[in-house]
Amino acid sequence: MGAHVAAHAATIPAVKLVLINGLLLPVLARPSAVRLFLCKRTRYHTSNYSLLLLAFIMKPDSALKPRKQPQQMRARQMDADILEAAARVLEEDGVAGFNTNRVAERAGISVGSLYQYYPNKVAILFRLHELESSDTGAQVAELLRDSSRPPRERIRRAVRFFFESEADEALLREALSCSQGYFRHTVEFSDVESNAISTIASFLKEVLPGSTPSSRARDARFMLTVLSGVSEYITVGGVTGKALRVWADRCTNMLCDYLRIPN
Repeated sequence: MGAHVAAHAATIPAVKLVLINGLLLPVLARPSAVRLFLCKRTRYHTSNYSLLLLAFIMKPDSALKPRKQPQQMRARQMDADILEAAARVLEEDGVAGFNTNRVAERAGISVGSLYQYYPNKVAILFRLHELESSDTGAQVAELLRDSSRPPRERIRRAVRFFFESEADEALLREALSCSQGYFRHTVEFSDVESNAISTIASFLKEVLPGSTPSSRARDARFMLTVLSGVSEYITVGGVTGKALRVWADRCTNMLCDYLRIPN
């Protein structure tokens, strides 16, 4: 597989070839022109993981926003059907098998109808990521704002919820994580990430009144990075139930001790 990918990559501008672990693989000379990422894909019928190597060209101005904002009930239902179909295709086929034809077929509509809503497959992938992040973020924010509980207990409940939500939709979340290579460099992705950081920073402002805006932003990003990385690890590993809660509680204790969050 390495030789095949290398031969293909040699024809793409801005890619150079390097020897990694005995395989000749392409890496980026200009990341803005071509993006290469390695991700894992899980199948329903096996617990094994297959490595998926994707090399693709991404224009910086690729449209991510939907072409229309559904107003009428029929249009909103069509949009919901497209996104539901997209989620199922992504779960079943992974990022490599995800395309607008498959989504349209699964939704029971023509590709032309789909394009009235989304300009390309990346826009659909980003919308799924945006919605998942928004739903999870709203729940996390509510748990962190619960002033009837002590700060550490709020974090513990929020972290447990986050890990459990990731595990409940492991296939979809893992595939969405792989798909971020398509849009991680965009302003839209940064906006979604900034919302999550803002939620955590608001909590830190309340429980650490002596902190500065810059320290809160730094610590919030640190927390998000740690929790995202751990949640991806345990999701890929199939950790659930009591073991998952142990991971969540240990992460909570580590972060609270490091940031000196009061009890």
